[in-house]
Amino acid sequence: MENYCSFYSIVNTSCSSYNRREKNSEATSIPLLNCTKDISSHKSSLAFSGVYNEKDLILLRSGLFGVDLHKQKQLIICSFHRSTLGIGWVRTSTKCSVPRSVARHKRKSVKGDRGISAKTSALIYEMTATLIPVGSGICRKCRDHFESIPSKEENDEDFQSMTSALGQMGLVS
Repeated sequence: MENYCSFYSIVNTSCSSYNRREKNSEATSIPLLNCTKDISSHKSSLAFSGVYNEKDLILLRSGLFGVDLHKQKQLIICSFHRSTLGIGWVRTSTKCSVPRSVARHKRKSVKGDRGISAKTSALIYEMTATLIPVGSGICRKCRDHFESIPSKEENDEDFQSMTSALGQMGLVS
């Protein structure tokens, strides 16, 4: 394939016309913003949260957290990357995927009974620079630990709320 989609260099895999869900698909690339397939059954089967549409699922599984709309409008995706990063993605292990350096379990291999949420995936990436895709397995101890940590966005919102309140009280200009 001569033309490459935007995700060729982002996830470091070749583009292809192959789509595991639609065996006879043509080699097509579309704007990322056109990725609007229903992801509800995919989310349910992998038991994860924090993602509400196919476009965001693809971005998060690519490690693109917090990409602004202007940048999203520039991204093009081929049918292969759309399938492998979107609803065609499959969990490759039943074990907890959290890196040992930040895991809360003691044993090496613990069953991942749920899928990693968008928030947890972003936190692990911030802490370890290791991308654990949304939907990968996570054990209860790790899930409880990471869900109790405020995300960067939550901290920013709290800071802005506090600054605004202090400003209204005349304590901050």
